[in-house]
Amino acid sequence: MGSEAIANLLGQWSRRLLPLAIRWFLWALELSLIGVVAEMVMVLPMAVYFHRATMFAVPTNMLSVPLVAILAPTAVVTFCASLVSPWFALLPGAMTALLLHGVRGVIGRVSALHAADLRVPAPAWWIAILAVVAWAFCCWAVRRSRNWAWAAVVTLPLVALIVLWPEHSIVSPGMMEVTAIDVGQGDSIFIVAPDGATMLIDAGGPVGGVTEAAEATNRFDVGEEVVSPYLWSRRFRRLDVLALSHAHSDHMGGMPAILRNFRPRELWVSIDPNSDAYRSLLDEAKDLGVTVRHFYAGTQLAWGGTQITMLAPEAGYANPREPINNDSLVMRMQYGNASVLLEGDAEAPSEREMLAHQRIAPVTLLKVGHHGSRTSTTQEFLDAAAPKDAVVSVGKGNTFGHPRYEVIERISEARTKLYRTDEFGLTTFLLGRDGKIRELVDASNP
Repeated sequence: MGSEAIANLLGQWSRRLLPLAIRWFLWALELSLIGVVAEMVMVLPMAVYFHRATMFAVPTNMLSVPLVAILAPTAVVTFCASLVSPWFALLPGAMTALLLHGVRGVIGRVSALHAADLRVPAPAWWIAILAVVAWAFCCWAVRRSRNWAWAAVVTLPLVALIVLWPEHSIVSPGMMEVTAIDVGQGDSIFIVAPDGATMLIDAGGPVGGVTEAAEATNRFDVGEEVVSPYLWSRRFRRLDVLALSHAHSDHMGGMPAILRNFRPRELWVSIDPNSDAYRSLLDEAKDLGVTVRHFYAGTQLAWGGTQITMLAPEAGYANPREPINNDSLVMRMQYGNASVLLEGDAEAPSEREMLAHQRIAPVTLLKVGHHGSRTSTTQEFLDAAAPKDAVVSVGKGNTFGHPRYEVIERISEARTKLYRTDEFGLTTFLLGRDGKIRELVDASNP
């Protein structure tokens, strides 16, 4: 009847319009159903192996799969025609190129959406086992009967939801945690405040400036391959603060990946040096909606149950040239009787400024400046800080000779326990309000 009504209205040529529309609708429905089922099954391996939740994979596939279905035969025709003559391959080649651009355009536009590719921690082992058991049940239920198939329809999305459901992060409530992540010859310090607020200071990266040629040959991203997996292993999905001590590549190189993966609420920096990589970082933060805050010596703020005091650089300090170590943002965090001094790569001139303004007082833990270089951690600075423990982030067998023997000796004579990431690997310090400190060393490090 519907076809007759359309034919009377539009003419006999439209008699097949309704059946064709129904057929196309059912085809699209079948395609979307297959896509939904495939994506629900892929939720677990995507989360475990790639730390990804592809939110728009189904509509993307619905748009790109039909194009690929046409692209494959046209590519074969293009190849066969090119064997005869390039002129014969001109028309099918143009069609193949057009289809390729279409597929790439669809995927590119969807990928550009911030919500299209969410980074997630891998689920706990028992959730993974539960998901596999649920899949087996769904396969059995579909083959059993139609009534049981409805149970599979309900179970499959529930499994996907459980896999992606946020789990509680692994923290030590009531403690201030300071973790030196082993990023080789670079810095990355992870802070968890007593109330659970999170801050990552630096994210490692390649040593020295990175040229375009070096980038082409070295694709290893410390932020993506080292720092992010550690944070995901602790079930963290977002950061409250991402702080940059200064714009050298061994501190900043991994930060773009951290920005994309953990979408911090704030990015803390100090001065703005003349650096294209630094400007790109600020642009990416702006694009992601991250609030950028500049800090200088003398600023105090409450954060996560701690009191933070910025010790350097001075408010009038500026560096219009390329980044240098004395650009470093130095901060002290106080929690009850416990405190940590985070020095970045600050060298002797910056340390003298901090001492001159009487900003240095005894602390529980010191993050040694500039990887233990002789240019930092002067005797006067160490005497004023008088740390119980010290940690230095340094690469094994580095060509700089860090940490320097004289610095190690100076720390030893101060009766301060020194922890090195090249020897101990990832090292965590738990500081209690009473000023006591507990060290947790990565037992897997050789």
